[in-house]
Amino acid sequence: GLFVGTTVSVALVAVLQLAAWLPSTLGILGTLALFYGSVLLINETRVAIRAVNAEMVFALRLRELYEARRQGPGREG
Repeated sequence: GLFVGTTVSVALVAVLQLAAWLPSTLGILGTLALFYGSVLLINETRVAIRAVNAEMVFALRLRELYEARRQGPGREG
């Protein structure tokens, strides 16, 4: 939305010759919004990686328990 506003404000400034600072301000705000979104995505990726690692540890431990129960006492695999 901010980049569309920047484009429209560039056209308005060119036609009406007022508020020359507006396109630059909207462009900077759009860039900051994109940067903030990137930071949020990086944090979300870190959380997802931790969750996947925890699930893998759980699944591997579950497999070990299953194999131990399947072999049982006195059985050889």
